Amino acid sequence: MKKIIPEEVKSVSEYIYQVSGISLNQTKAYLIETRLGALIEQFKCSSYRHLCLMAKGDKTKVLETKIISAVDGDSARTMFGEVVKIYAKKFKSN
Repeated sequence: MKKIIPEEVKSVSEYIYQVSGISLNQTKAYLIETRLGALIEQFKCSSYRHLCLMAKGDKTKVLETKIISAVDGDSARTMFGEVVKIYAKKFKSN
């Protein structure tokens, strides 16, 4: 598994907070490594920062969703489920 450097912890944490509202600090380096390590390998990224840059450039938001799910899968699924429920209710009432 690729090791994350302190500068990357900061930039990756900022990215995750921007896209999900999940706040991670410098003490979460191990969590970032273990949760995002498989994505680093899957997308053949040279660094954790590279993974975030790829996600920012992905207009489909697939990689962003994978990152959020990896960091906190329950929150991502719950958030998606709530959006589906809201739209279902909206269209059902029309």
